[in-house]
Amino acid sequence: MIKDRLVNLINEYVGGFVENINHDNLNYSVLEGKVELTDLVLKPSALEDALTLQLGKEQAFEVKVGHLDYIRLSIPWGNLFGGTEVRLELDGLYILLSPVSMDTYNKERVEEIEQKLKQAMLKALDPSVIQKVSKEAEKHPGLFEKIGKYILNNIQIKISNVHVRYEDIVSNPGKPFAAGGILGGLYVFTTNDRWEEVELDSSAKILHKLGRISDFSLYWNSRVSSSDLVGDTGLVQSGGWKNLLKQSIRSKMISADKFSPVLTPFSAEAKVILYNIDDYKMPKIYIKLSVQDAEARMSRSQYVSATQWLEFSKRLDVNRRYRKFRPTSSVKSSVKSWWRYAYESVLEHNIRPYSWPRIVQYKQEYEKYWKLYKKYLESDKDVNIKQRLEEWEKSMDVTNILKARAQAKVEFAEETEER
Repeated sequence: MIKDRLVNLINEYVGGFVENINHDNLNYSVLEGKVELTDLVLKPSALEDALTLQLGKEQAFEVKVGHLDYIRLSIPWGNLFGGTEVRLELDGLYILLSPVSMDTYNKERVEEIEQKLKQAMLKALDPSVIQKVSKEAEKHPGLFEKIGKYILNNIQIKISNVHVRYEDIVSNPGKPFAAGGILGGLYVFTTNDRWEEVELDSSAKILHKLGRISDFSLYWNSRVSSSDLVGDTGLVQSGGWKNLLKQSIRSKMISADKFSPVLTPFSAEAKVILYNIDDYKMPKIYIKLSVQDAEARMSRSQYVSATQWLEFSKRLDVNRRYRKFRPTSSVKSSVKSWWRYAYESVLEHNIRPYSWPRIVQYKQEYEKYWKLYKKYLESDKDVNIKQRLEEWEKSMDVTNILKARAQAKVEFAEETEER
């Protein structure tokens, strides 16, 4: 019974990122506050969404497959404030990337990504609500807020054996290449002002964090034979791909293909001081980074391969705007459809946005949106109205949305004062 509820709870929070959380890969101890998940298959779409939202744009690559050996979380509830450490450990993170395919167009998926990017941008540019909530929480911290701050202040994070690899047979046909990054270990913990590991309470205003990374390197193999490609369909289906990535963390090679480093393995240490003090004279963050000898180098073949990939990425960004018009057939087999593609792309970008019907549509959408947003403010953030606003936002750009919100807030403030 407890295990069923725990599986459901974990699925609720991290089920969006992993595919196979069940009784078999869950170990736990309720009294000790320990939870361990093993042999996790990562969801490619979730990783892509997280990366896209973090970077603010779609990338020229997609996640082909991902795997995590285990994740452990230890929160000793019985002795939370008694000096017992809160730990988060991840081991064996392997991710295989490949170029984005422009041959298939998934309208629903594209619209979903565009909407998420738009909402993230709106949230970043209109943070008034978030600031208000955070200030109230600081003034009147409750029990759960104190516990949450204590955990964040004292959590130890340990990440080890990470390998992210990108394989490309598209950008330069006939000359496949592979690039990747390897991380041996990352360790982050809380210290005092002498950089000795300590425990802090939830009210601490100055936070010292010490982070160490070991055996971090980048490689770029400008020429890879087909037999050394990890993304082979057979290896992906059998799971052999992750074993190859795991073994290569130590051997720095896959099969007979040795890695060609552009950044040789090195270790580093970062001392970070966070000031949670409202004083403009004090910096919010202070970082001192110490890096052991690290060597960056690039051969001519690596440089040429990287330049070709960057050009491919630029073309991909341009084509992405018009992918809904892009034919699935080759140019030779359907010349007419490709001329139509070029015609529709020019119309969509240079002509239609400035046509009178489109201008009228923009004006009508703007009027309806700001009036509805004003109603949303008057209704004390009604959920149904919020859903209607999100529907309108799908066809509006960020500039018009922010402008309409600002107008609605001004009207709402003026009417509130009159009352």
